[in-house]
Amino acid sequence: MADTSSCAADDSTRVASTRKSKKSRAATGTELRRQRNREHQARYKTKQKNRVLDLENGIERLQQEIQELKLQRQIISIGVPGRQTKWGVAAEYFRLFRNGLRAPSRMNLPVGTVAAEFPVQRHFLQTTMTSDVVGSLGCGVDALLQNWRLITLCHPDVDIQLMRLQAGPGERVVAYTRGTHTITEDTLRYAFPHLNDGSNDSAWLASRLLGYKLVINGCTHLLWDADAGRMISIQYTADILTPMLQLLGNLDEVSKLFSKARVNPQCRFCGMSLAIFAGRISKGFRAGNHCCRMQTIPFEQTLYMLFHLSIRFVFSSQD
Repeated sequence: MADTSSCAADDSTRVASTRKSKKSRAATGTELRRQRNREHQARYKTKQKNRVLDLENGIERLQQEIQELKLQRQIISIGVPGRQTKWGVAAEYFRLFRNGLRAPSRMNLPVGTVAAEFPVQRHFLQTTMTSDVVGSLGCGVDALLQNWRLITLCHPDVDIQLMRLQAGPGERVVAYTRGTHTITEDTLRYAFPHLNDGSNDSAWLASRLLGYKLVINGCTHLLWDADAGRMISIQYTADILTPMLQLLGNLDEVSKLFSKARVNPQCRFCGMSLAIFAGRISKGFRAGNHCCRMQTIPFEQTLYMLFHLSIRFVFSSQD
């Protein structure tokens, strides 16, 4: 009788163990299926995300191509098929300098050496500009190249897209652009060196700026000499105040940012400190030459511009 009870107990134990084992295997199988489903869903989401990114990149490329085709159509519709016209020269100028002057070589080179690094751009300027063409940093092709070199040094990822061209007064061509660049350590070092003075306010400003991508609308006036068939002046201005005010949020911080900066609120290089800076990059640059004086903007005028910009900013915030 005892043996029978023992056998029955053993059988019951084996049955219970078998059931437990089956349940365990079933649970394991269920967990494996869930894990495979999760992995499948993750792969699907990754694939969908990559597809969206590819579509966005494709749309951006198409928009750029559309803009370029619009410009070509605009030039052709004016009846100017050749490049050696004020319309063709203006369009080609922004095409060649869309990303500034990028080169892996060292920065502190004489003007002639810097210019020689970019034979295509230099040849274009020599064949489409007068020898004393007036730019933002002075006169001549070398001064134009130097200005673009400084822009690229301060903004390594600069991208200036030509939006449209229109006729200005006389023989002027007015070019409207939209530029983008990321504020990097080079930007802070060369354009806003006063933010490295060790103060807490400057450190806070630098931390807010670093890594921020600016979108800047600009306007360039190109003056054409019809008799010479060349450009005699290229002057640009850009609105850097609006994006800076949107980033920093108040006029006090914006005024501190530009108080000792090497760029003014119109995106032009300025100040004696920059003349020294430019001299280190280009030994051939002469700050004392009457054609090479860098334009400055009084700080009071900067505050005046900030005041009017603040009014625009307040009304736009209410919309």
